[in-house]
Amino acid sequence: MITWEDLDIAAGSSKTVSFTAEVVHFSINCDYINVAEILEADQADIDSTPGNDDGDQSEDDEDTAEVFAGSMADLELSLSSDVTEVETGDIITYTMQICNNGPANATGVEIRNYLPEGVQLVGGLTYKGVQNGSEISWSGFTFVVNTCLDIEFQVEVLDAVTTNDKLNAAEVIISDQLDPDSSPGNGNEDVAEDDYNEVEVTHFVALPAVQAEVPDMKEVSLNTALYLEGAFNSFTGELNTTLNKLGYLPGQKAASFFAASTPAGQPYSSAPWNYNGSEGMIYNSEADFSIPYPEDVVDWILVDIRSGKTSETSVTTRAALILKDGTVSMPEDAAQLILDANKTYYLVVQHRNHLPIMSPDPLSIEEDKLSFDFRKNESYTGLLGSGQKDVNGLYCVFAANGDQFKEAISEFDINIRDMDMWFESNGLNSAYMNADFDMNGDVNVNDQIMWLLNNGVFSDVPR
Repeated sequence: MITWEDLDIAAGSSKTVSFTAEVVHFSINCDYINVAEILEADQADIDSTPGNDDGDQSEDDEDTAEVFAGSMADLELSLSSDVTEVETGDIITYTMQICNNGPANATGVEIRNYLPEGVQLVGGLTYKGVQNGSEISWSGFTFVVNTCLDIEFQVEVLDAVTTNDKLNAAEVIISDQLDPDSSPGNGNEDVAEDDYNEVEVTHFVALPAVQAEVPDMKEVSLNTALYLEGAFNSFTGELNTTLNKLGYLPGQKAASFFAASTPAGQPYSSAPWNYNGSEGMIYNSEADFSIPYPEDVVDWILVDIRSGKTSETSVTTRAALILKDGTVSMPEDAAQLILDANKTYYLVVQHRNHLPIMSPDPLSIEEDKLSFDFRKNESYTGLLGSGQKDVNGLYCVFAANGDQFKEAISEFDINIRDMDMWFESNGLNSAYMNADFDMNGDVNVNDQIMWLLNNGVFSDVPR
């Protein structure tokens, strides 16, 4: 007997007391009946008499709780597979083991297995197993205490689109006896119960072979244009052709008796560009095969076509001519431009005394042309650098970047190094000079003013 005394319960309220009891002497097929009653109270009870239980618990101050102790059989199920990784067409062998840990024999036992998606049963089923869709059932088993039974079956892995995990599950569905630590047939509500188990196998699906893209190599023309600030005439909206008219371009014979001629060939063969292309040799006034520069030629530029942003991704380079309307023209002796039409490219343009520019995004080849108009579109800019200068609503490449040697830390910067170059050349005239920022053949105060306006400007075009 357990007694609680001196309990105070306010009107309209309740109080709960509880305790835990252990079954010490187990008897099969008997009822364990626990009886509770109010023995006494200081106040009268209008419909009950405390302490008068006569065995029927008919009043509302007494009650019972009944537990039926049937025969018990602790069934335990394990599930395993002979592999953990498979491919399409492989066979998986599953093994279920059912054990009875007692204390009583287990009768009327039914087992059920839930097949995962993407497999099919192969071979027969032992112990009169029956398949119904993705479920396999075995019934009518009797398990003697402390015995186990292994049930094996095989499935084939079917084709699938992607790699996936195949979860197979099995459980005890029915038993005539109670199970002290499991509830047969309650699915995976509690995987911790020992009459339920799962096993997972990973199905690796081979990706279809990727066919290498066949390059579509085509002869491509360059369709680009830009304005060089040094030669830009804001009144005409075009570039001055002064160097060409006075005969100062490489290979020309200068008009002035005192002028210095520049050897034929594109001007980017020396450091820091070191481009070894042979463009421009046809414009050699001292050779029999020479042809004159077209009248609208302004100067030479260097065009670099890249698969990425950095110079290490350069696909091909060409020296080209820039015309007075800003368009770029390949000289007659330039090699054909052959590119893969399936790919995209960044277009980089450099000039001997201007900052470099680059298309902000990779360009596709359309109608056999690689096109970008820098006159109407801003150049690539990074975090802090500048792209181009806005001159009357048009974009111009920044001038006064005459010293582009990497070791001088001035490759793509307009700084004191460029001023030093101007200072050393100031007063020189009638020649093709990098310190001639306004591109008229003379180095004078006008070039210094151009440097002053742009000093401190730098480009983010990757080296």
